[in-house]
Amino acid sequence: MLGVRSPGRLIIAFAYALVAVAVAIVITGVNMPAVGVSFTPSGGAIVARLSDGETVARLKPNDVVTIQSAAGRFSATAAELLADYEPTGSPQAIASWYQERDRLARVGRGMGASVDLGPDAVTRVRMLHPRPRSLLSLSGDVWLLLGQGFVIGLLGVGVLVLRPADWGARLFAVSCLGVLLAAFSGALFDARELTAPGMLLRVAQGINFIGSNLCATGILALFACQPRLLVPPWALLAAPALGVAAGVVSALGLAPLSWFYLGLLVPTLAACVVLALQWMRARRDPAARAILRWNAVTVFLGSSLLAAAMAAPPLLGTPSLGGDGMSFLPLFVVYGGVALGIARYRLFDLDRWSHRVLIGTAGALALLAADALLIWGLGLEGPAALSLSILLVANLYFPARAWLWRLIAGAPAVTETALLQSATEVAFTPDPHQRREAWRALLVRLFDPLDLSPSADGPATPEMIDDGVGLIMPATADERALVLRYRAKGRKLFDAAQVALASQLIGLMRTAEATRSEYSRGVEEERQRIARDLHDDVNARLLTSLHRTDVALVRADVRKAMSDIRTVISSLTGHQMTLDQVMADLRFETAERLRTADIALSWPLPERPFDALLLDHRICKALTSSHREVISNVLQHARAAAVWVSVEQQPASLKISVRDDGCGLPAGCGPPRGNGLRNIAERLGRIGGTYAMSPGAGGLRVDLTIPLIAPT
Repeated sequence: MLGVRSPGRLIIAFAYALVAVAVAIVITGVNMPAVGVSFTPSGGAIVARLSDGETVARLKPNDVVTIQSAAGRFSATAAELLADYEPTGSPQAIASWYQERDRLARVGRGMGASVDLGPDAVTRVRMLHPRPRSLLSLSGDVWLLLGQGFVIGLLGVGVLVLRPADWGARLFAVSCLGVLLAAFSGALFDARELTAPGMLLRVAQGINFIGSNLCATGILALFACQPRLLVPPWALLAAPALGVAAGVVSALGLAPLSWFYLGLLVPTLAACVVLALQWMRARRDPAARAILRWNAVTVFLGSSLLAAAMAAPPLLGTPSLGGDGMSFLPLFVVYGGVALGIARYRLFDLDRWSHRVLIGTAGALALLAADALLIWGLGLEGPAALSLSILLVANLYFPARAWLWRLIAGAPAVTETALLQSATEVAFTPDPHQRREAWRALLVRLFDPLDLSPSADGPATPEMIDDGVGLIMPATADERALVLRYRAKGRKLFDAAQVALASQLIGLMRTAEATRSEYSRGVEEERQRIARDLHDDVNARLLTSLHRTDVALVRADVRKAMSDIRTVISSLTGHQMTLDQVMADLRFETAERLRTADIALSWPLPERPFDALLLDHRICKALTSSHREVISNVLQHARAAAVWVSVEQQPASLKISVRDDGCGLPAGCGPPRGNGLRNIAERLGRIGGTYAMSPGAGGLRVDLTIPLIAPT
């Protein structure tokens, strides 16, 4: 049972039912024999034409037309034989007219039928030849009305089965049912021939009256509950019920035909009042106002299309677009648009499109109005008036349109440069608390929400919620994910444009934060480098001076230490030294440091002199600082009497071995403490070098491997 009642199957079943009814209408229409003559209005006259298009008479509305055959004789005025004639008068007179149509059907189908046209019956006598009809003989209005009823009827059922508990969907389905009844009965009317039975015409006319009223009153009731419920639910059904009652009254002829058209006008005017009340009730609800704007614009657009279709032919000098089928497009615009509003489909985009549709429709109406004024006011010909009206609209309307769009859309979009500057300012705010405050202030400046609060969920990208009422921003700027609600102080919804802006902002923030992180990491690395330089260079020189007794040498050490400090502060100039210079200076410096501590040094010169190879600053710094730190550890911890240094230059690296005869690493001595060894490992690691420490013969051995080519 659940499968049978599924929405998809219900919609398909209803579609099959509509197809069956449409087929029945078509079969009924083609089974009415064509008698070969038709009557159509032309100005103030009525033209009688044969099936081949030949005009056989031009009659006045009150001219009597007589049809006779073996089945009898029938007389009526030419006006009564028009396809869209509607009988008026008392209920008895209307019933009598339909009975006469039954008699006309019998006479027209009789043998030897003929028609006498004009006030003088003997002047024009034509033999009629009833014959079967084909599908091609049905007018285009028939097919358009059948398509209109099918599409809008199916649309109403689809919305209803998808949202069965929604009063808006229920009343929308009621109004769609009215369109379905009016369209299918109108198709049957347009398919009729002179041989159509009177009872069939009366039933079709009654259904058309009921459907038309149901259509108008259903829309009125829909606006009374969409987007807010203005009356109790039971009261919403009062308008459709009155519409059905009014249709029955019109069908029975209990009221003049003018009352029927008045009954269609009253719900239309009342709908405008209801929309105004809804707008007042929804002044603090942007989602509700978006629905109202969209519903009002689609109804306005549909009405404008219908009016334009009726007004354009006489204004532009084109053939008439008249016919019941021409209402298909306007009604589809109205009901298709209202269906989207009820389903709240991409409400944030519908709100933006409502403004665009409204402005575009106003432009089309402005063009028609200008054309009408030029034709009627100045008496210009159609082509000249159209050209001038296009020129006027182009020069007056389009600038006004641009101004109106800026007024509706609000402030212009933020430029990428301004957005980047704002994101950078927030990301580089030093204090985390101030950074969070700056981020919130930026969101308020861009979107002006009524509410801005933290969210437990943190999406990776900005997301809309509640049909555009809210926007979730991902966590950034040391702030958690935030929910922004009611854009522009509650006057607007978030839409695709705001999501794109928010996504662009988040992307810029992440780039700026990554840049800030890299900057902070660079600052920290530079601090660590300065700390290592101070420890390895300045500290080594000052430590040496502590063991000196010669004041002159102490001063020399201090001067060198100050020189090292200046070098650290200026972060070096990038000046390069050759390998042979570096090793000569380092050998002399090591000898001086050990001599002041009464430690013997054995550093034989290499058999082959060092190459005059220019060393990168990083290589030079790592080499000198690492070697100095090794000698400093000997001075501080080894309690050695002698140190042996050997250096070997290889094609791509330099190997230095430093061995002492100190205490090594016995249990009572302990490993060297402090930052020195860690700094050596870090320095050499950054340039691809290695550091190893192992027990030597009666002391400790340290091996350094330094690449001679800096890594890229």
